[in-house]
Amino acid sequence: MLLALITSALAGPPPPGCDTGPVEPGESTYLDVRHRGIDRRVRVFLPSDYDCTPRPLLVGLHGYYGSGSGFQDDTSELTPFLEEHGVIGVFPDGLPMGDGFFERFVTSFNDRASHQDTGPDGLTCVPDSYDYGVYDNCPPREADRLCFWGTSCADDQGFLRTLVGAAQTRLSVDPEKVWLTGFSQGGQTTQSLGSQLADVFTAIAPSHGFAANGWTRPPETRQDLFQMWGRSDRIVDGNDLPSSDGMIYDGADETLLEWAVAQGCDLEPSPYPTVSDGTRGWACTTHADCATGARLVSCAWDGGHVWPRSGGDAFGNEALFAFLLGD
Repeated sequence: MLLALITSALAGPPPPGCDTGPVEPGESTYLDVRHRGIDRRVRVFLPSDYDCTPRPLLVGLHGYYGSGSGFQDDTSELTPFLEEHGVIGVFPDGLPMGDGFFERFVTSFNDRASHQDTGPDGLTCVPDSYDYGVYDNCPPREADRLCFWGTSCADDQGFLRTLVGAAQTRLSVDPEKVWLTGFSQGGQTTQSLGSQLADVFTAIAPSHGFAANGWTRPPETRQDLFQMWGRSDRIVDGNDLPSSDGMIYDGADETLLEWAVAQGCDLEPSPYPTVSDGTRGWACTTHADCATGARLVSCAWDGGHVWPRSGGDAFGNEALFAFLLGD
């Protein structure tokens, strides 16, 4: 269990011989990590050629109702790319809504922004938007809100910091290549929490997930951004329109511009070529010449609310890893 692994990791460096505990190279292993008295289930993948030399670390966050394993294996199909490029993968489970039969299957992360009904751009939902319920770990005042996003109130920002710190202590991680990605609600959390952890994550890559309306908060210190979204996605709409459930997100162009302002980049977007250009309408833009040195990219494709791929062509992952690895 990772509980023992993390406990020893926080207590000191790994023993001689690069002992990875229960995590075997070439395999994905379920582990537990305790944060604020709660055991959190995590899936860890080590590439087959892991030899204790510094490796990139990618943390992936699942969507609503999801799991770490489901995100790794089904949603993103990231494992072949982690293996090919020698990247460590860490995929945590979000906490369940409650202990009831149905609530146990409702999992999410606390992106923080979805606990706001209003912001500088107005409401974060339309009147009579869908009611996703209230998490048992949220304060009573959540029941009196206008916008029932139904997301966890756990300390997921602290959890992510603890999780990465433990991985860096126990495994050999390149501190210049620590990345966060996620899909849907996990992409929303990647956008909202990842940007608040610029001292932890050197790049974030939200997929089909944006901050609640008016709540994009990019860092002013360097952090790279690679966002992916579908032009036909109405579940998490990136076109600056209310989504099908009535929730309102910052649009893709607006998000990229907010980042450009914070990072001191050109305010006019320009094309950004990738290895996947033209596949299912895939096209990317950037705001160049950032004062911080950051790279900011937004890629759209002719798809709905799914990780960008076309049959066996994982064109989204191809472009993502080329960006992350600087190819």
